Amino acid sequence: MASSGLTLTTPPVFNGNNYQMWVVKMKTFMMGCDIWEPVTGRIVNPLPRYASLNQQARHAEEVAKTHRALACIFVAVTEEVFSRIMTCTTAKQAWDKLQK
Repeated sequence: MASSGLTLTTPPVFNGNNYQMWVVKMKTFMMGCDIWEPVTGRIVNPLPRYASLNQQARHAEEVAKTHRALACIFVAVTEEVFSRIMTCTTAKQAWDKLQK
């Protein structure tokens, strides 16, 4: 498989200005990192009682994505903006609060 050469390492930073431009860049960044779904409010279903190892691994990855999405939003804002969203516990909560 050929590599595209594109490395996504640093999200765009939101300082409280130009929200409309930041949101487009940030959504694209998060989609490229495969962590956009938690922002849409999609809930990770609990594991079935007798989950297979494959189901457990997929579930663990989905849970990790929710944490990575919130962390990504937290690092993509200045400290002043962060102070407004630091009590959020999900990426959706933080995203919605930033939208307001």
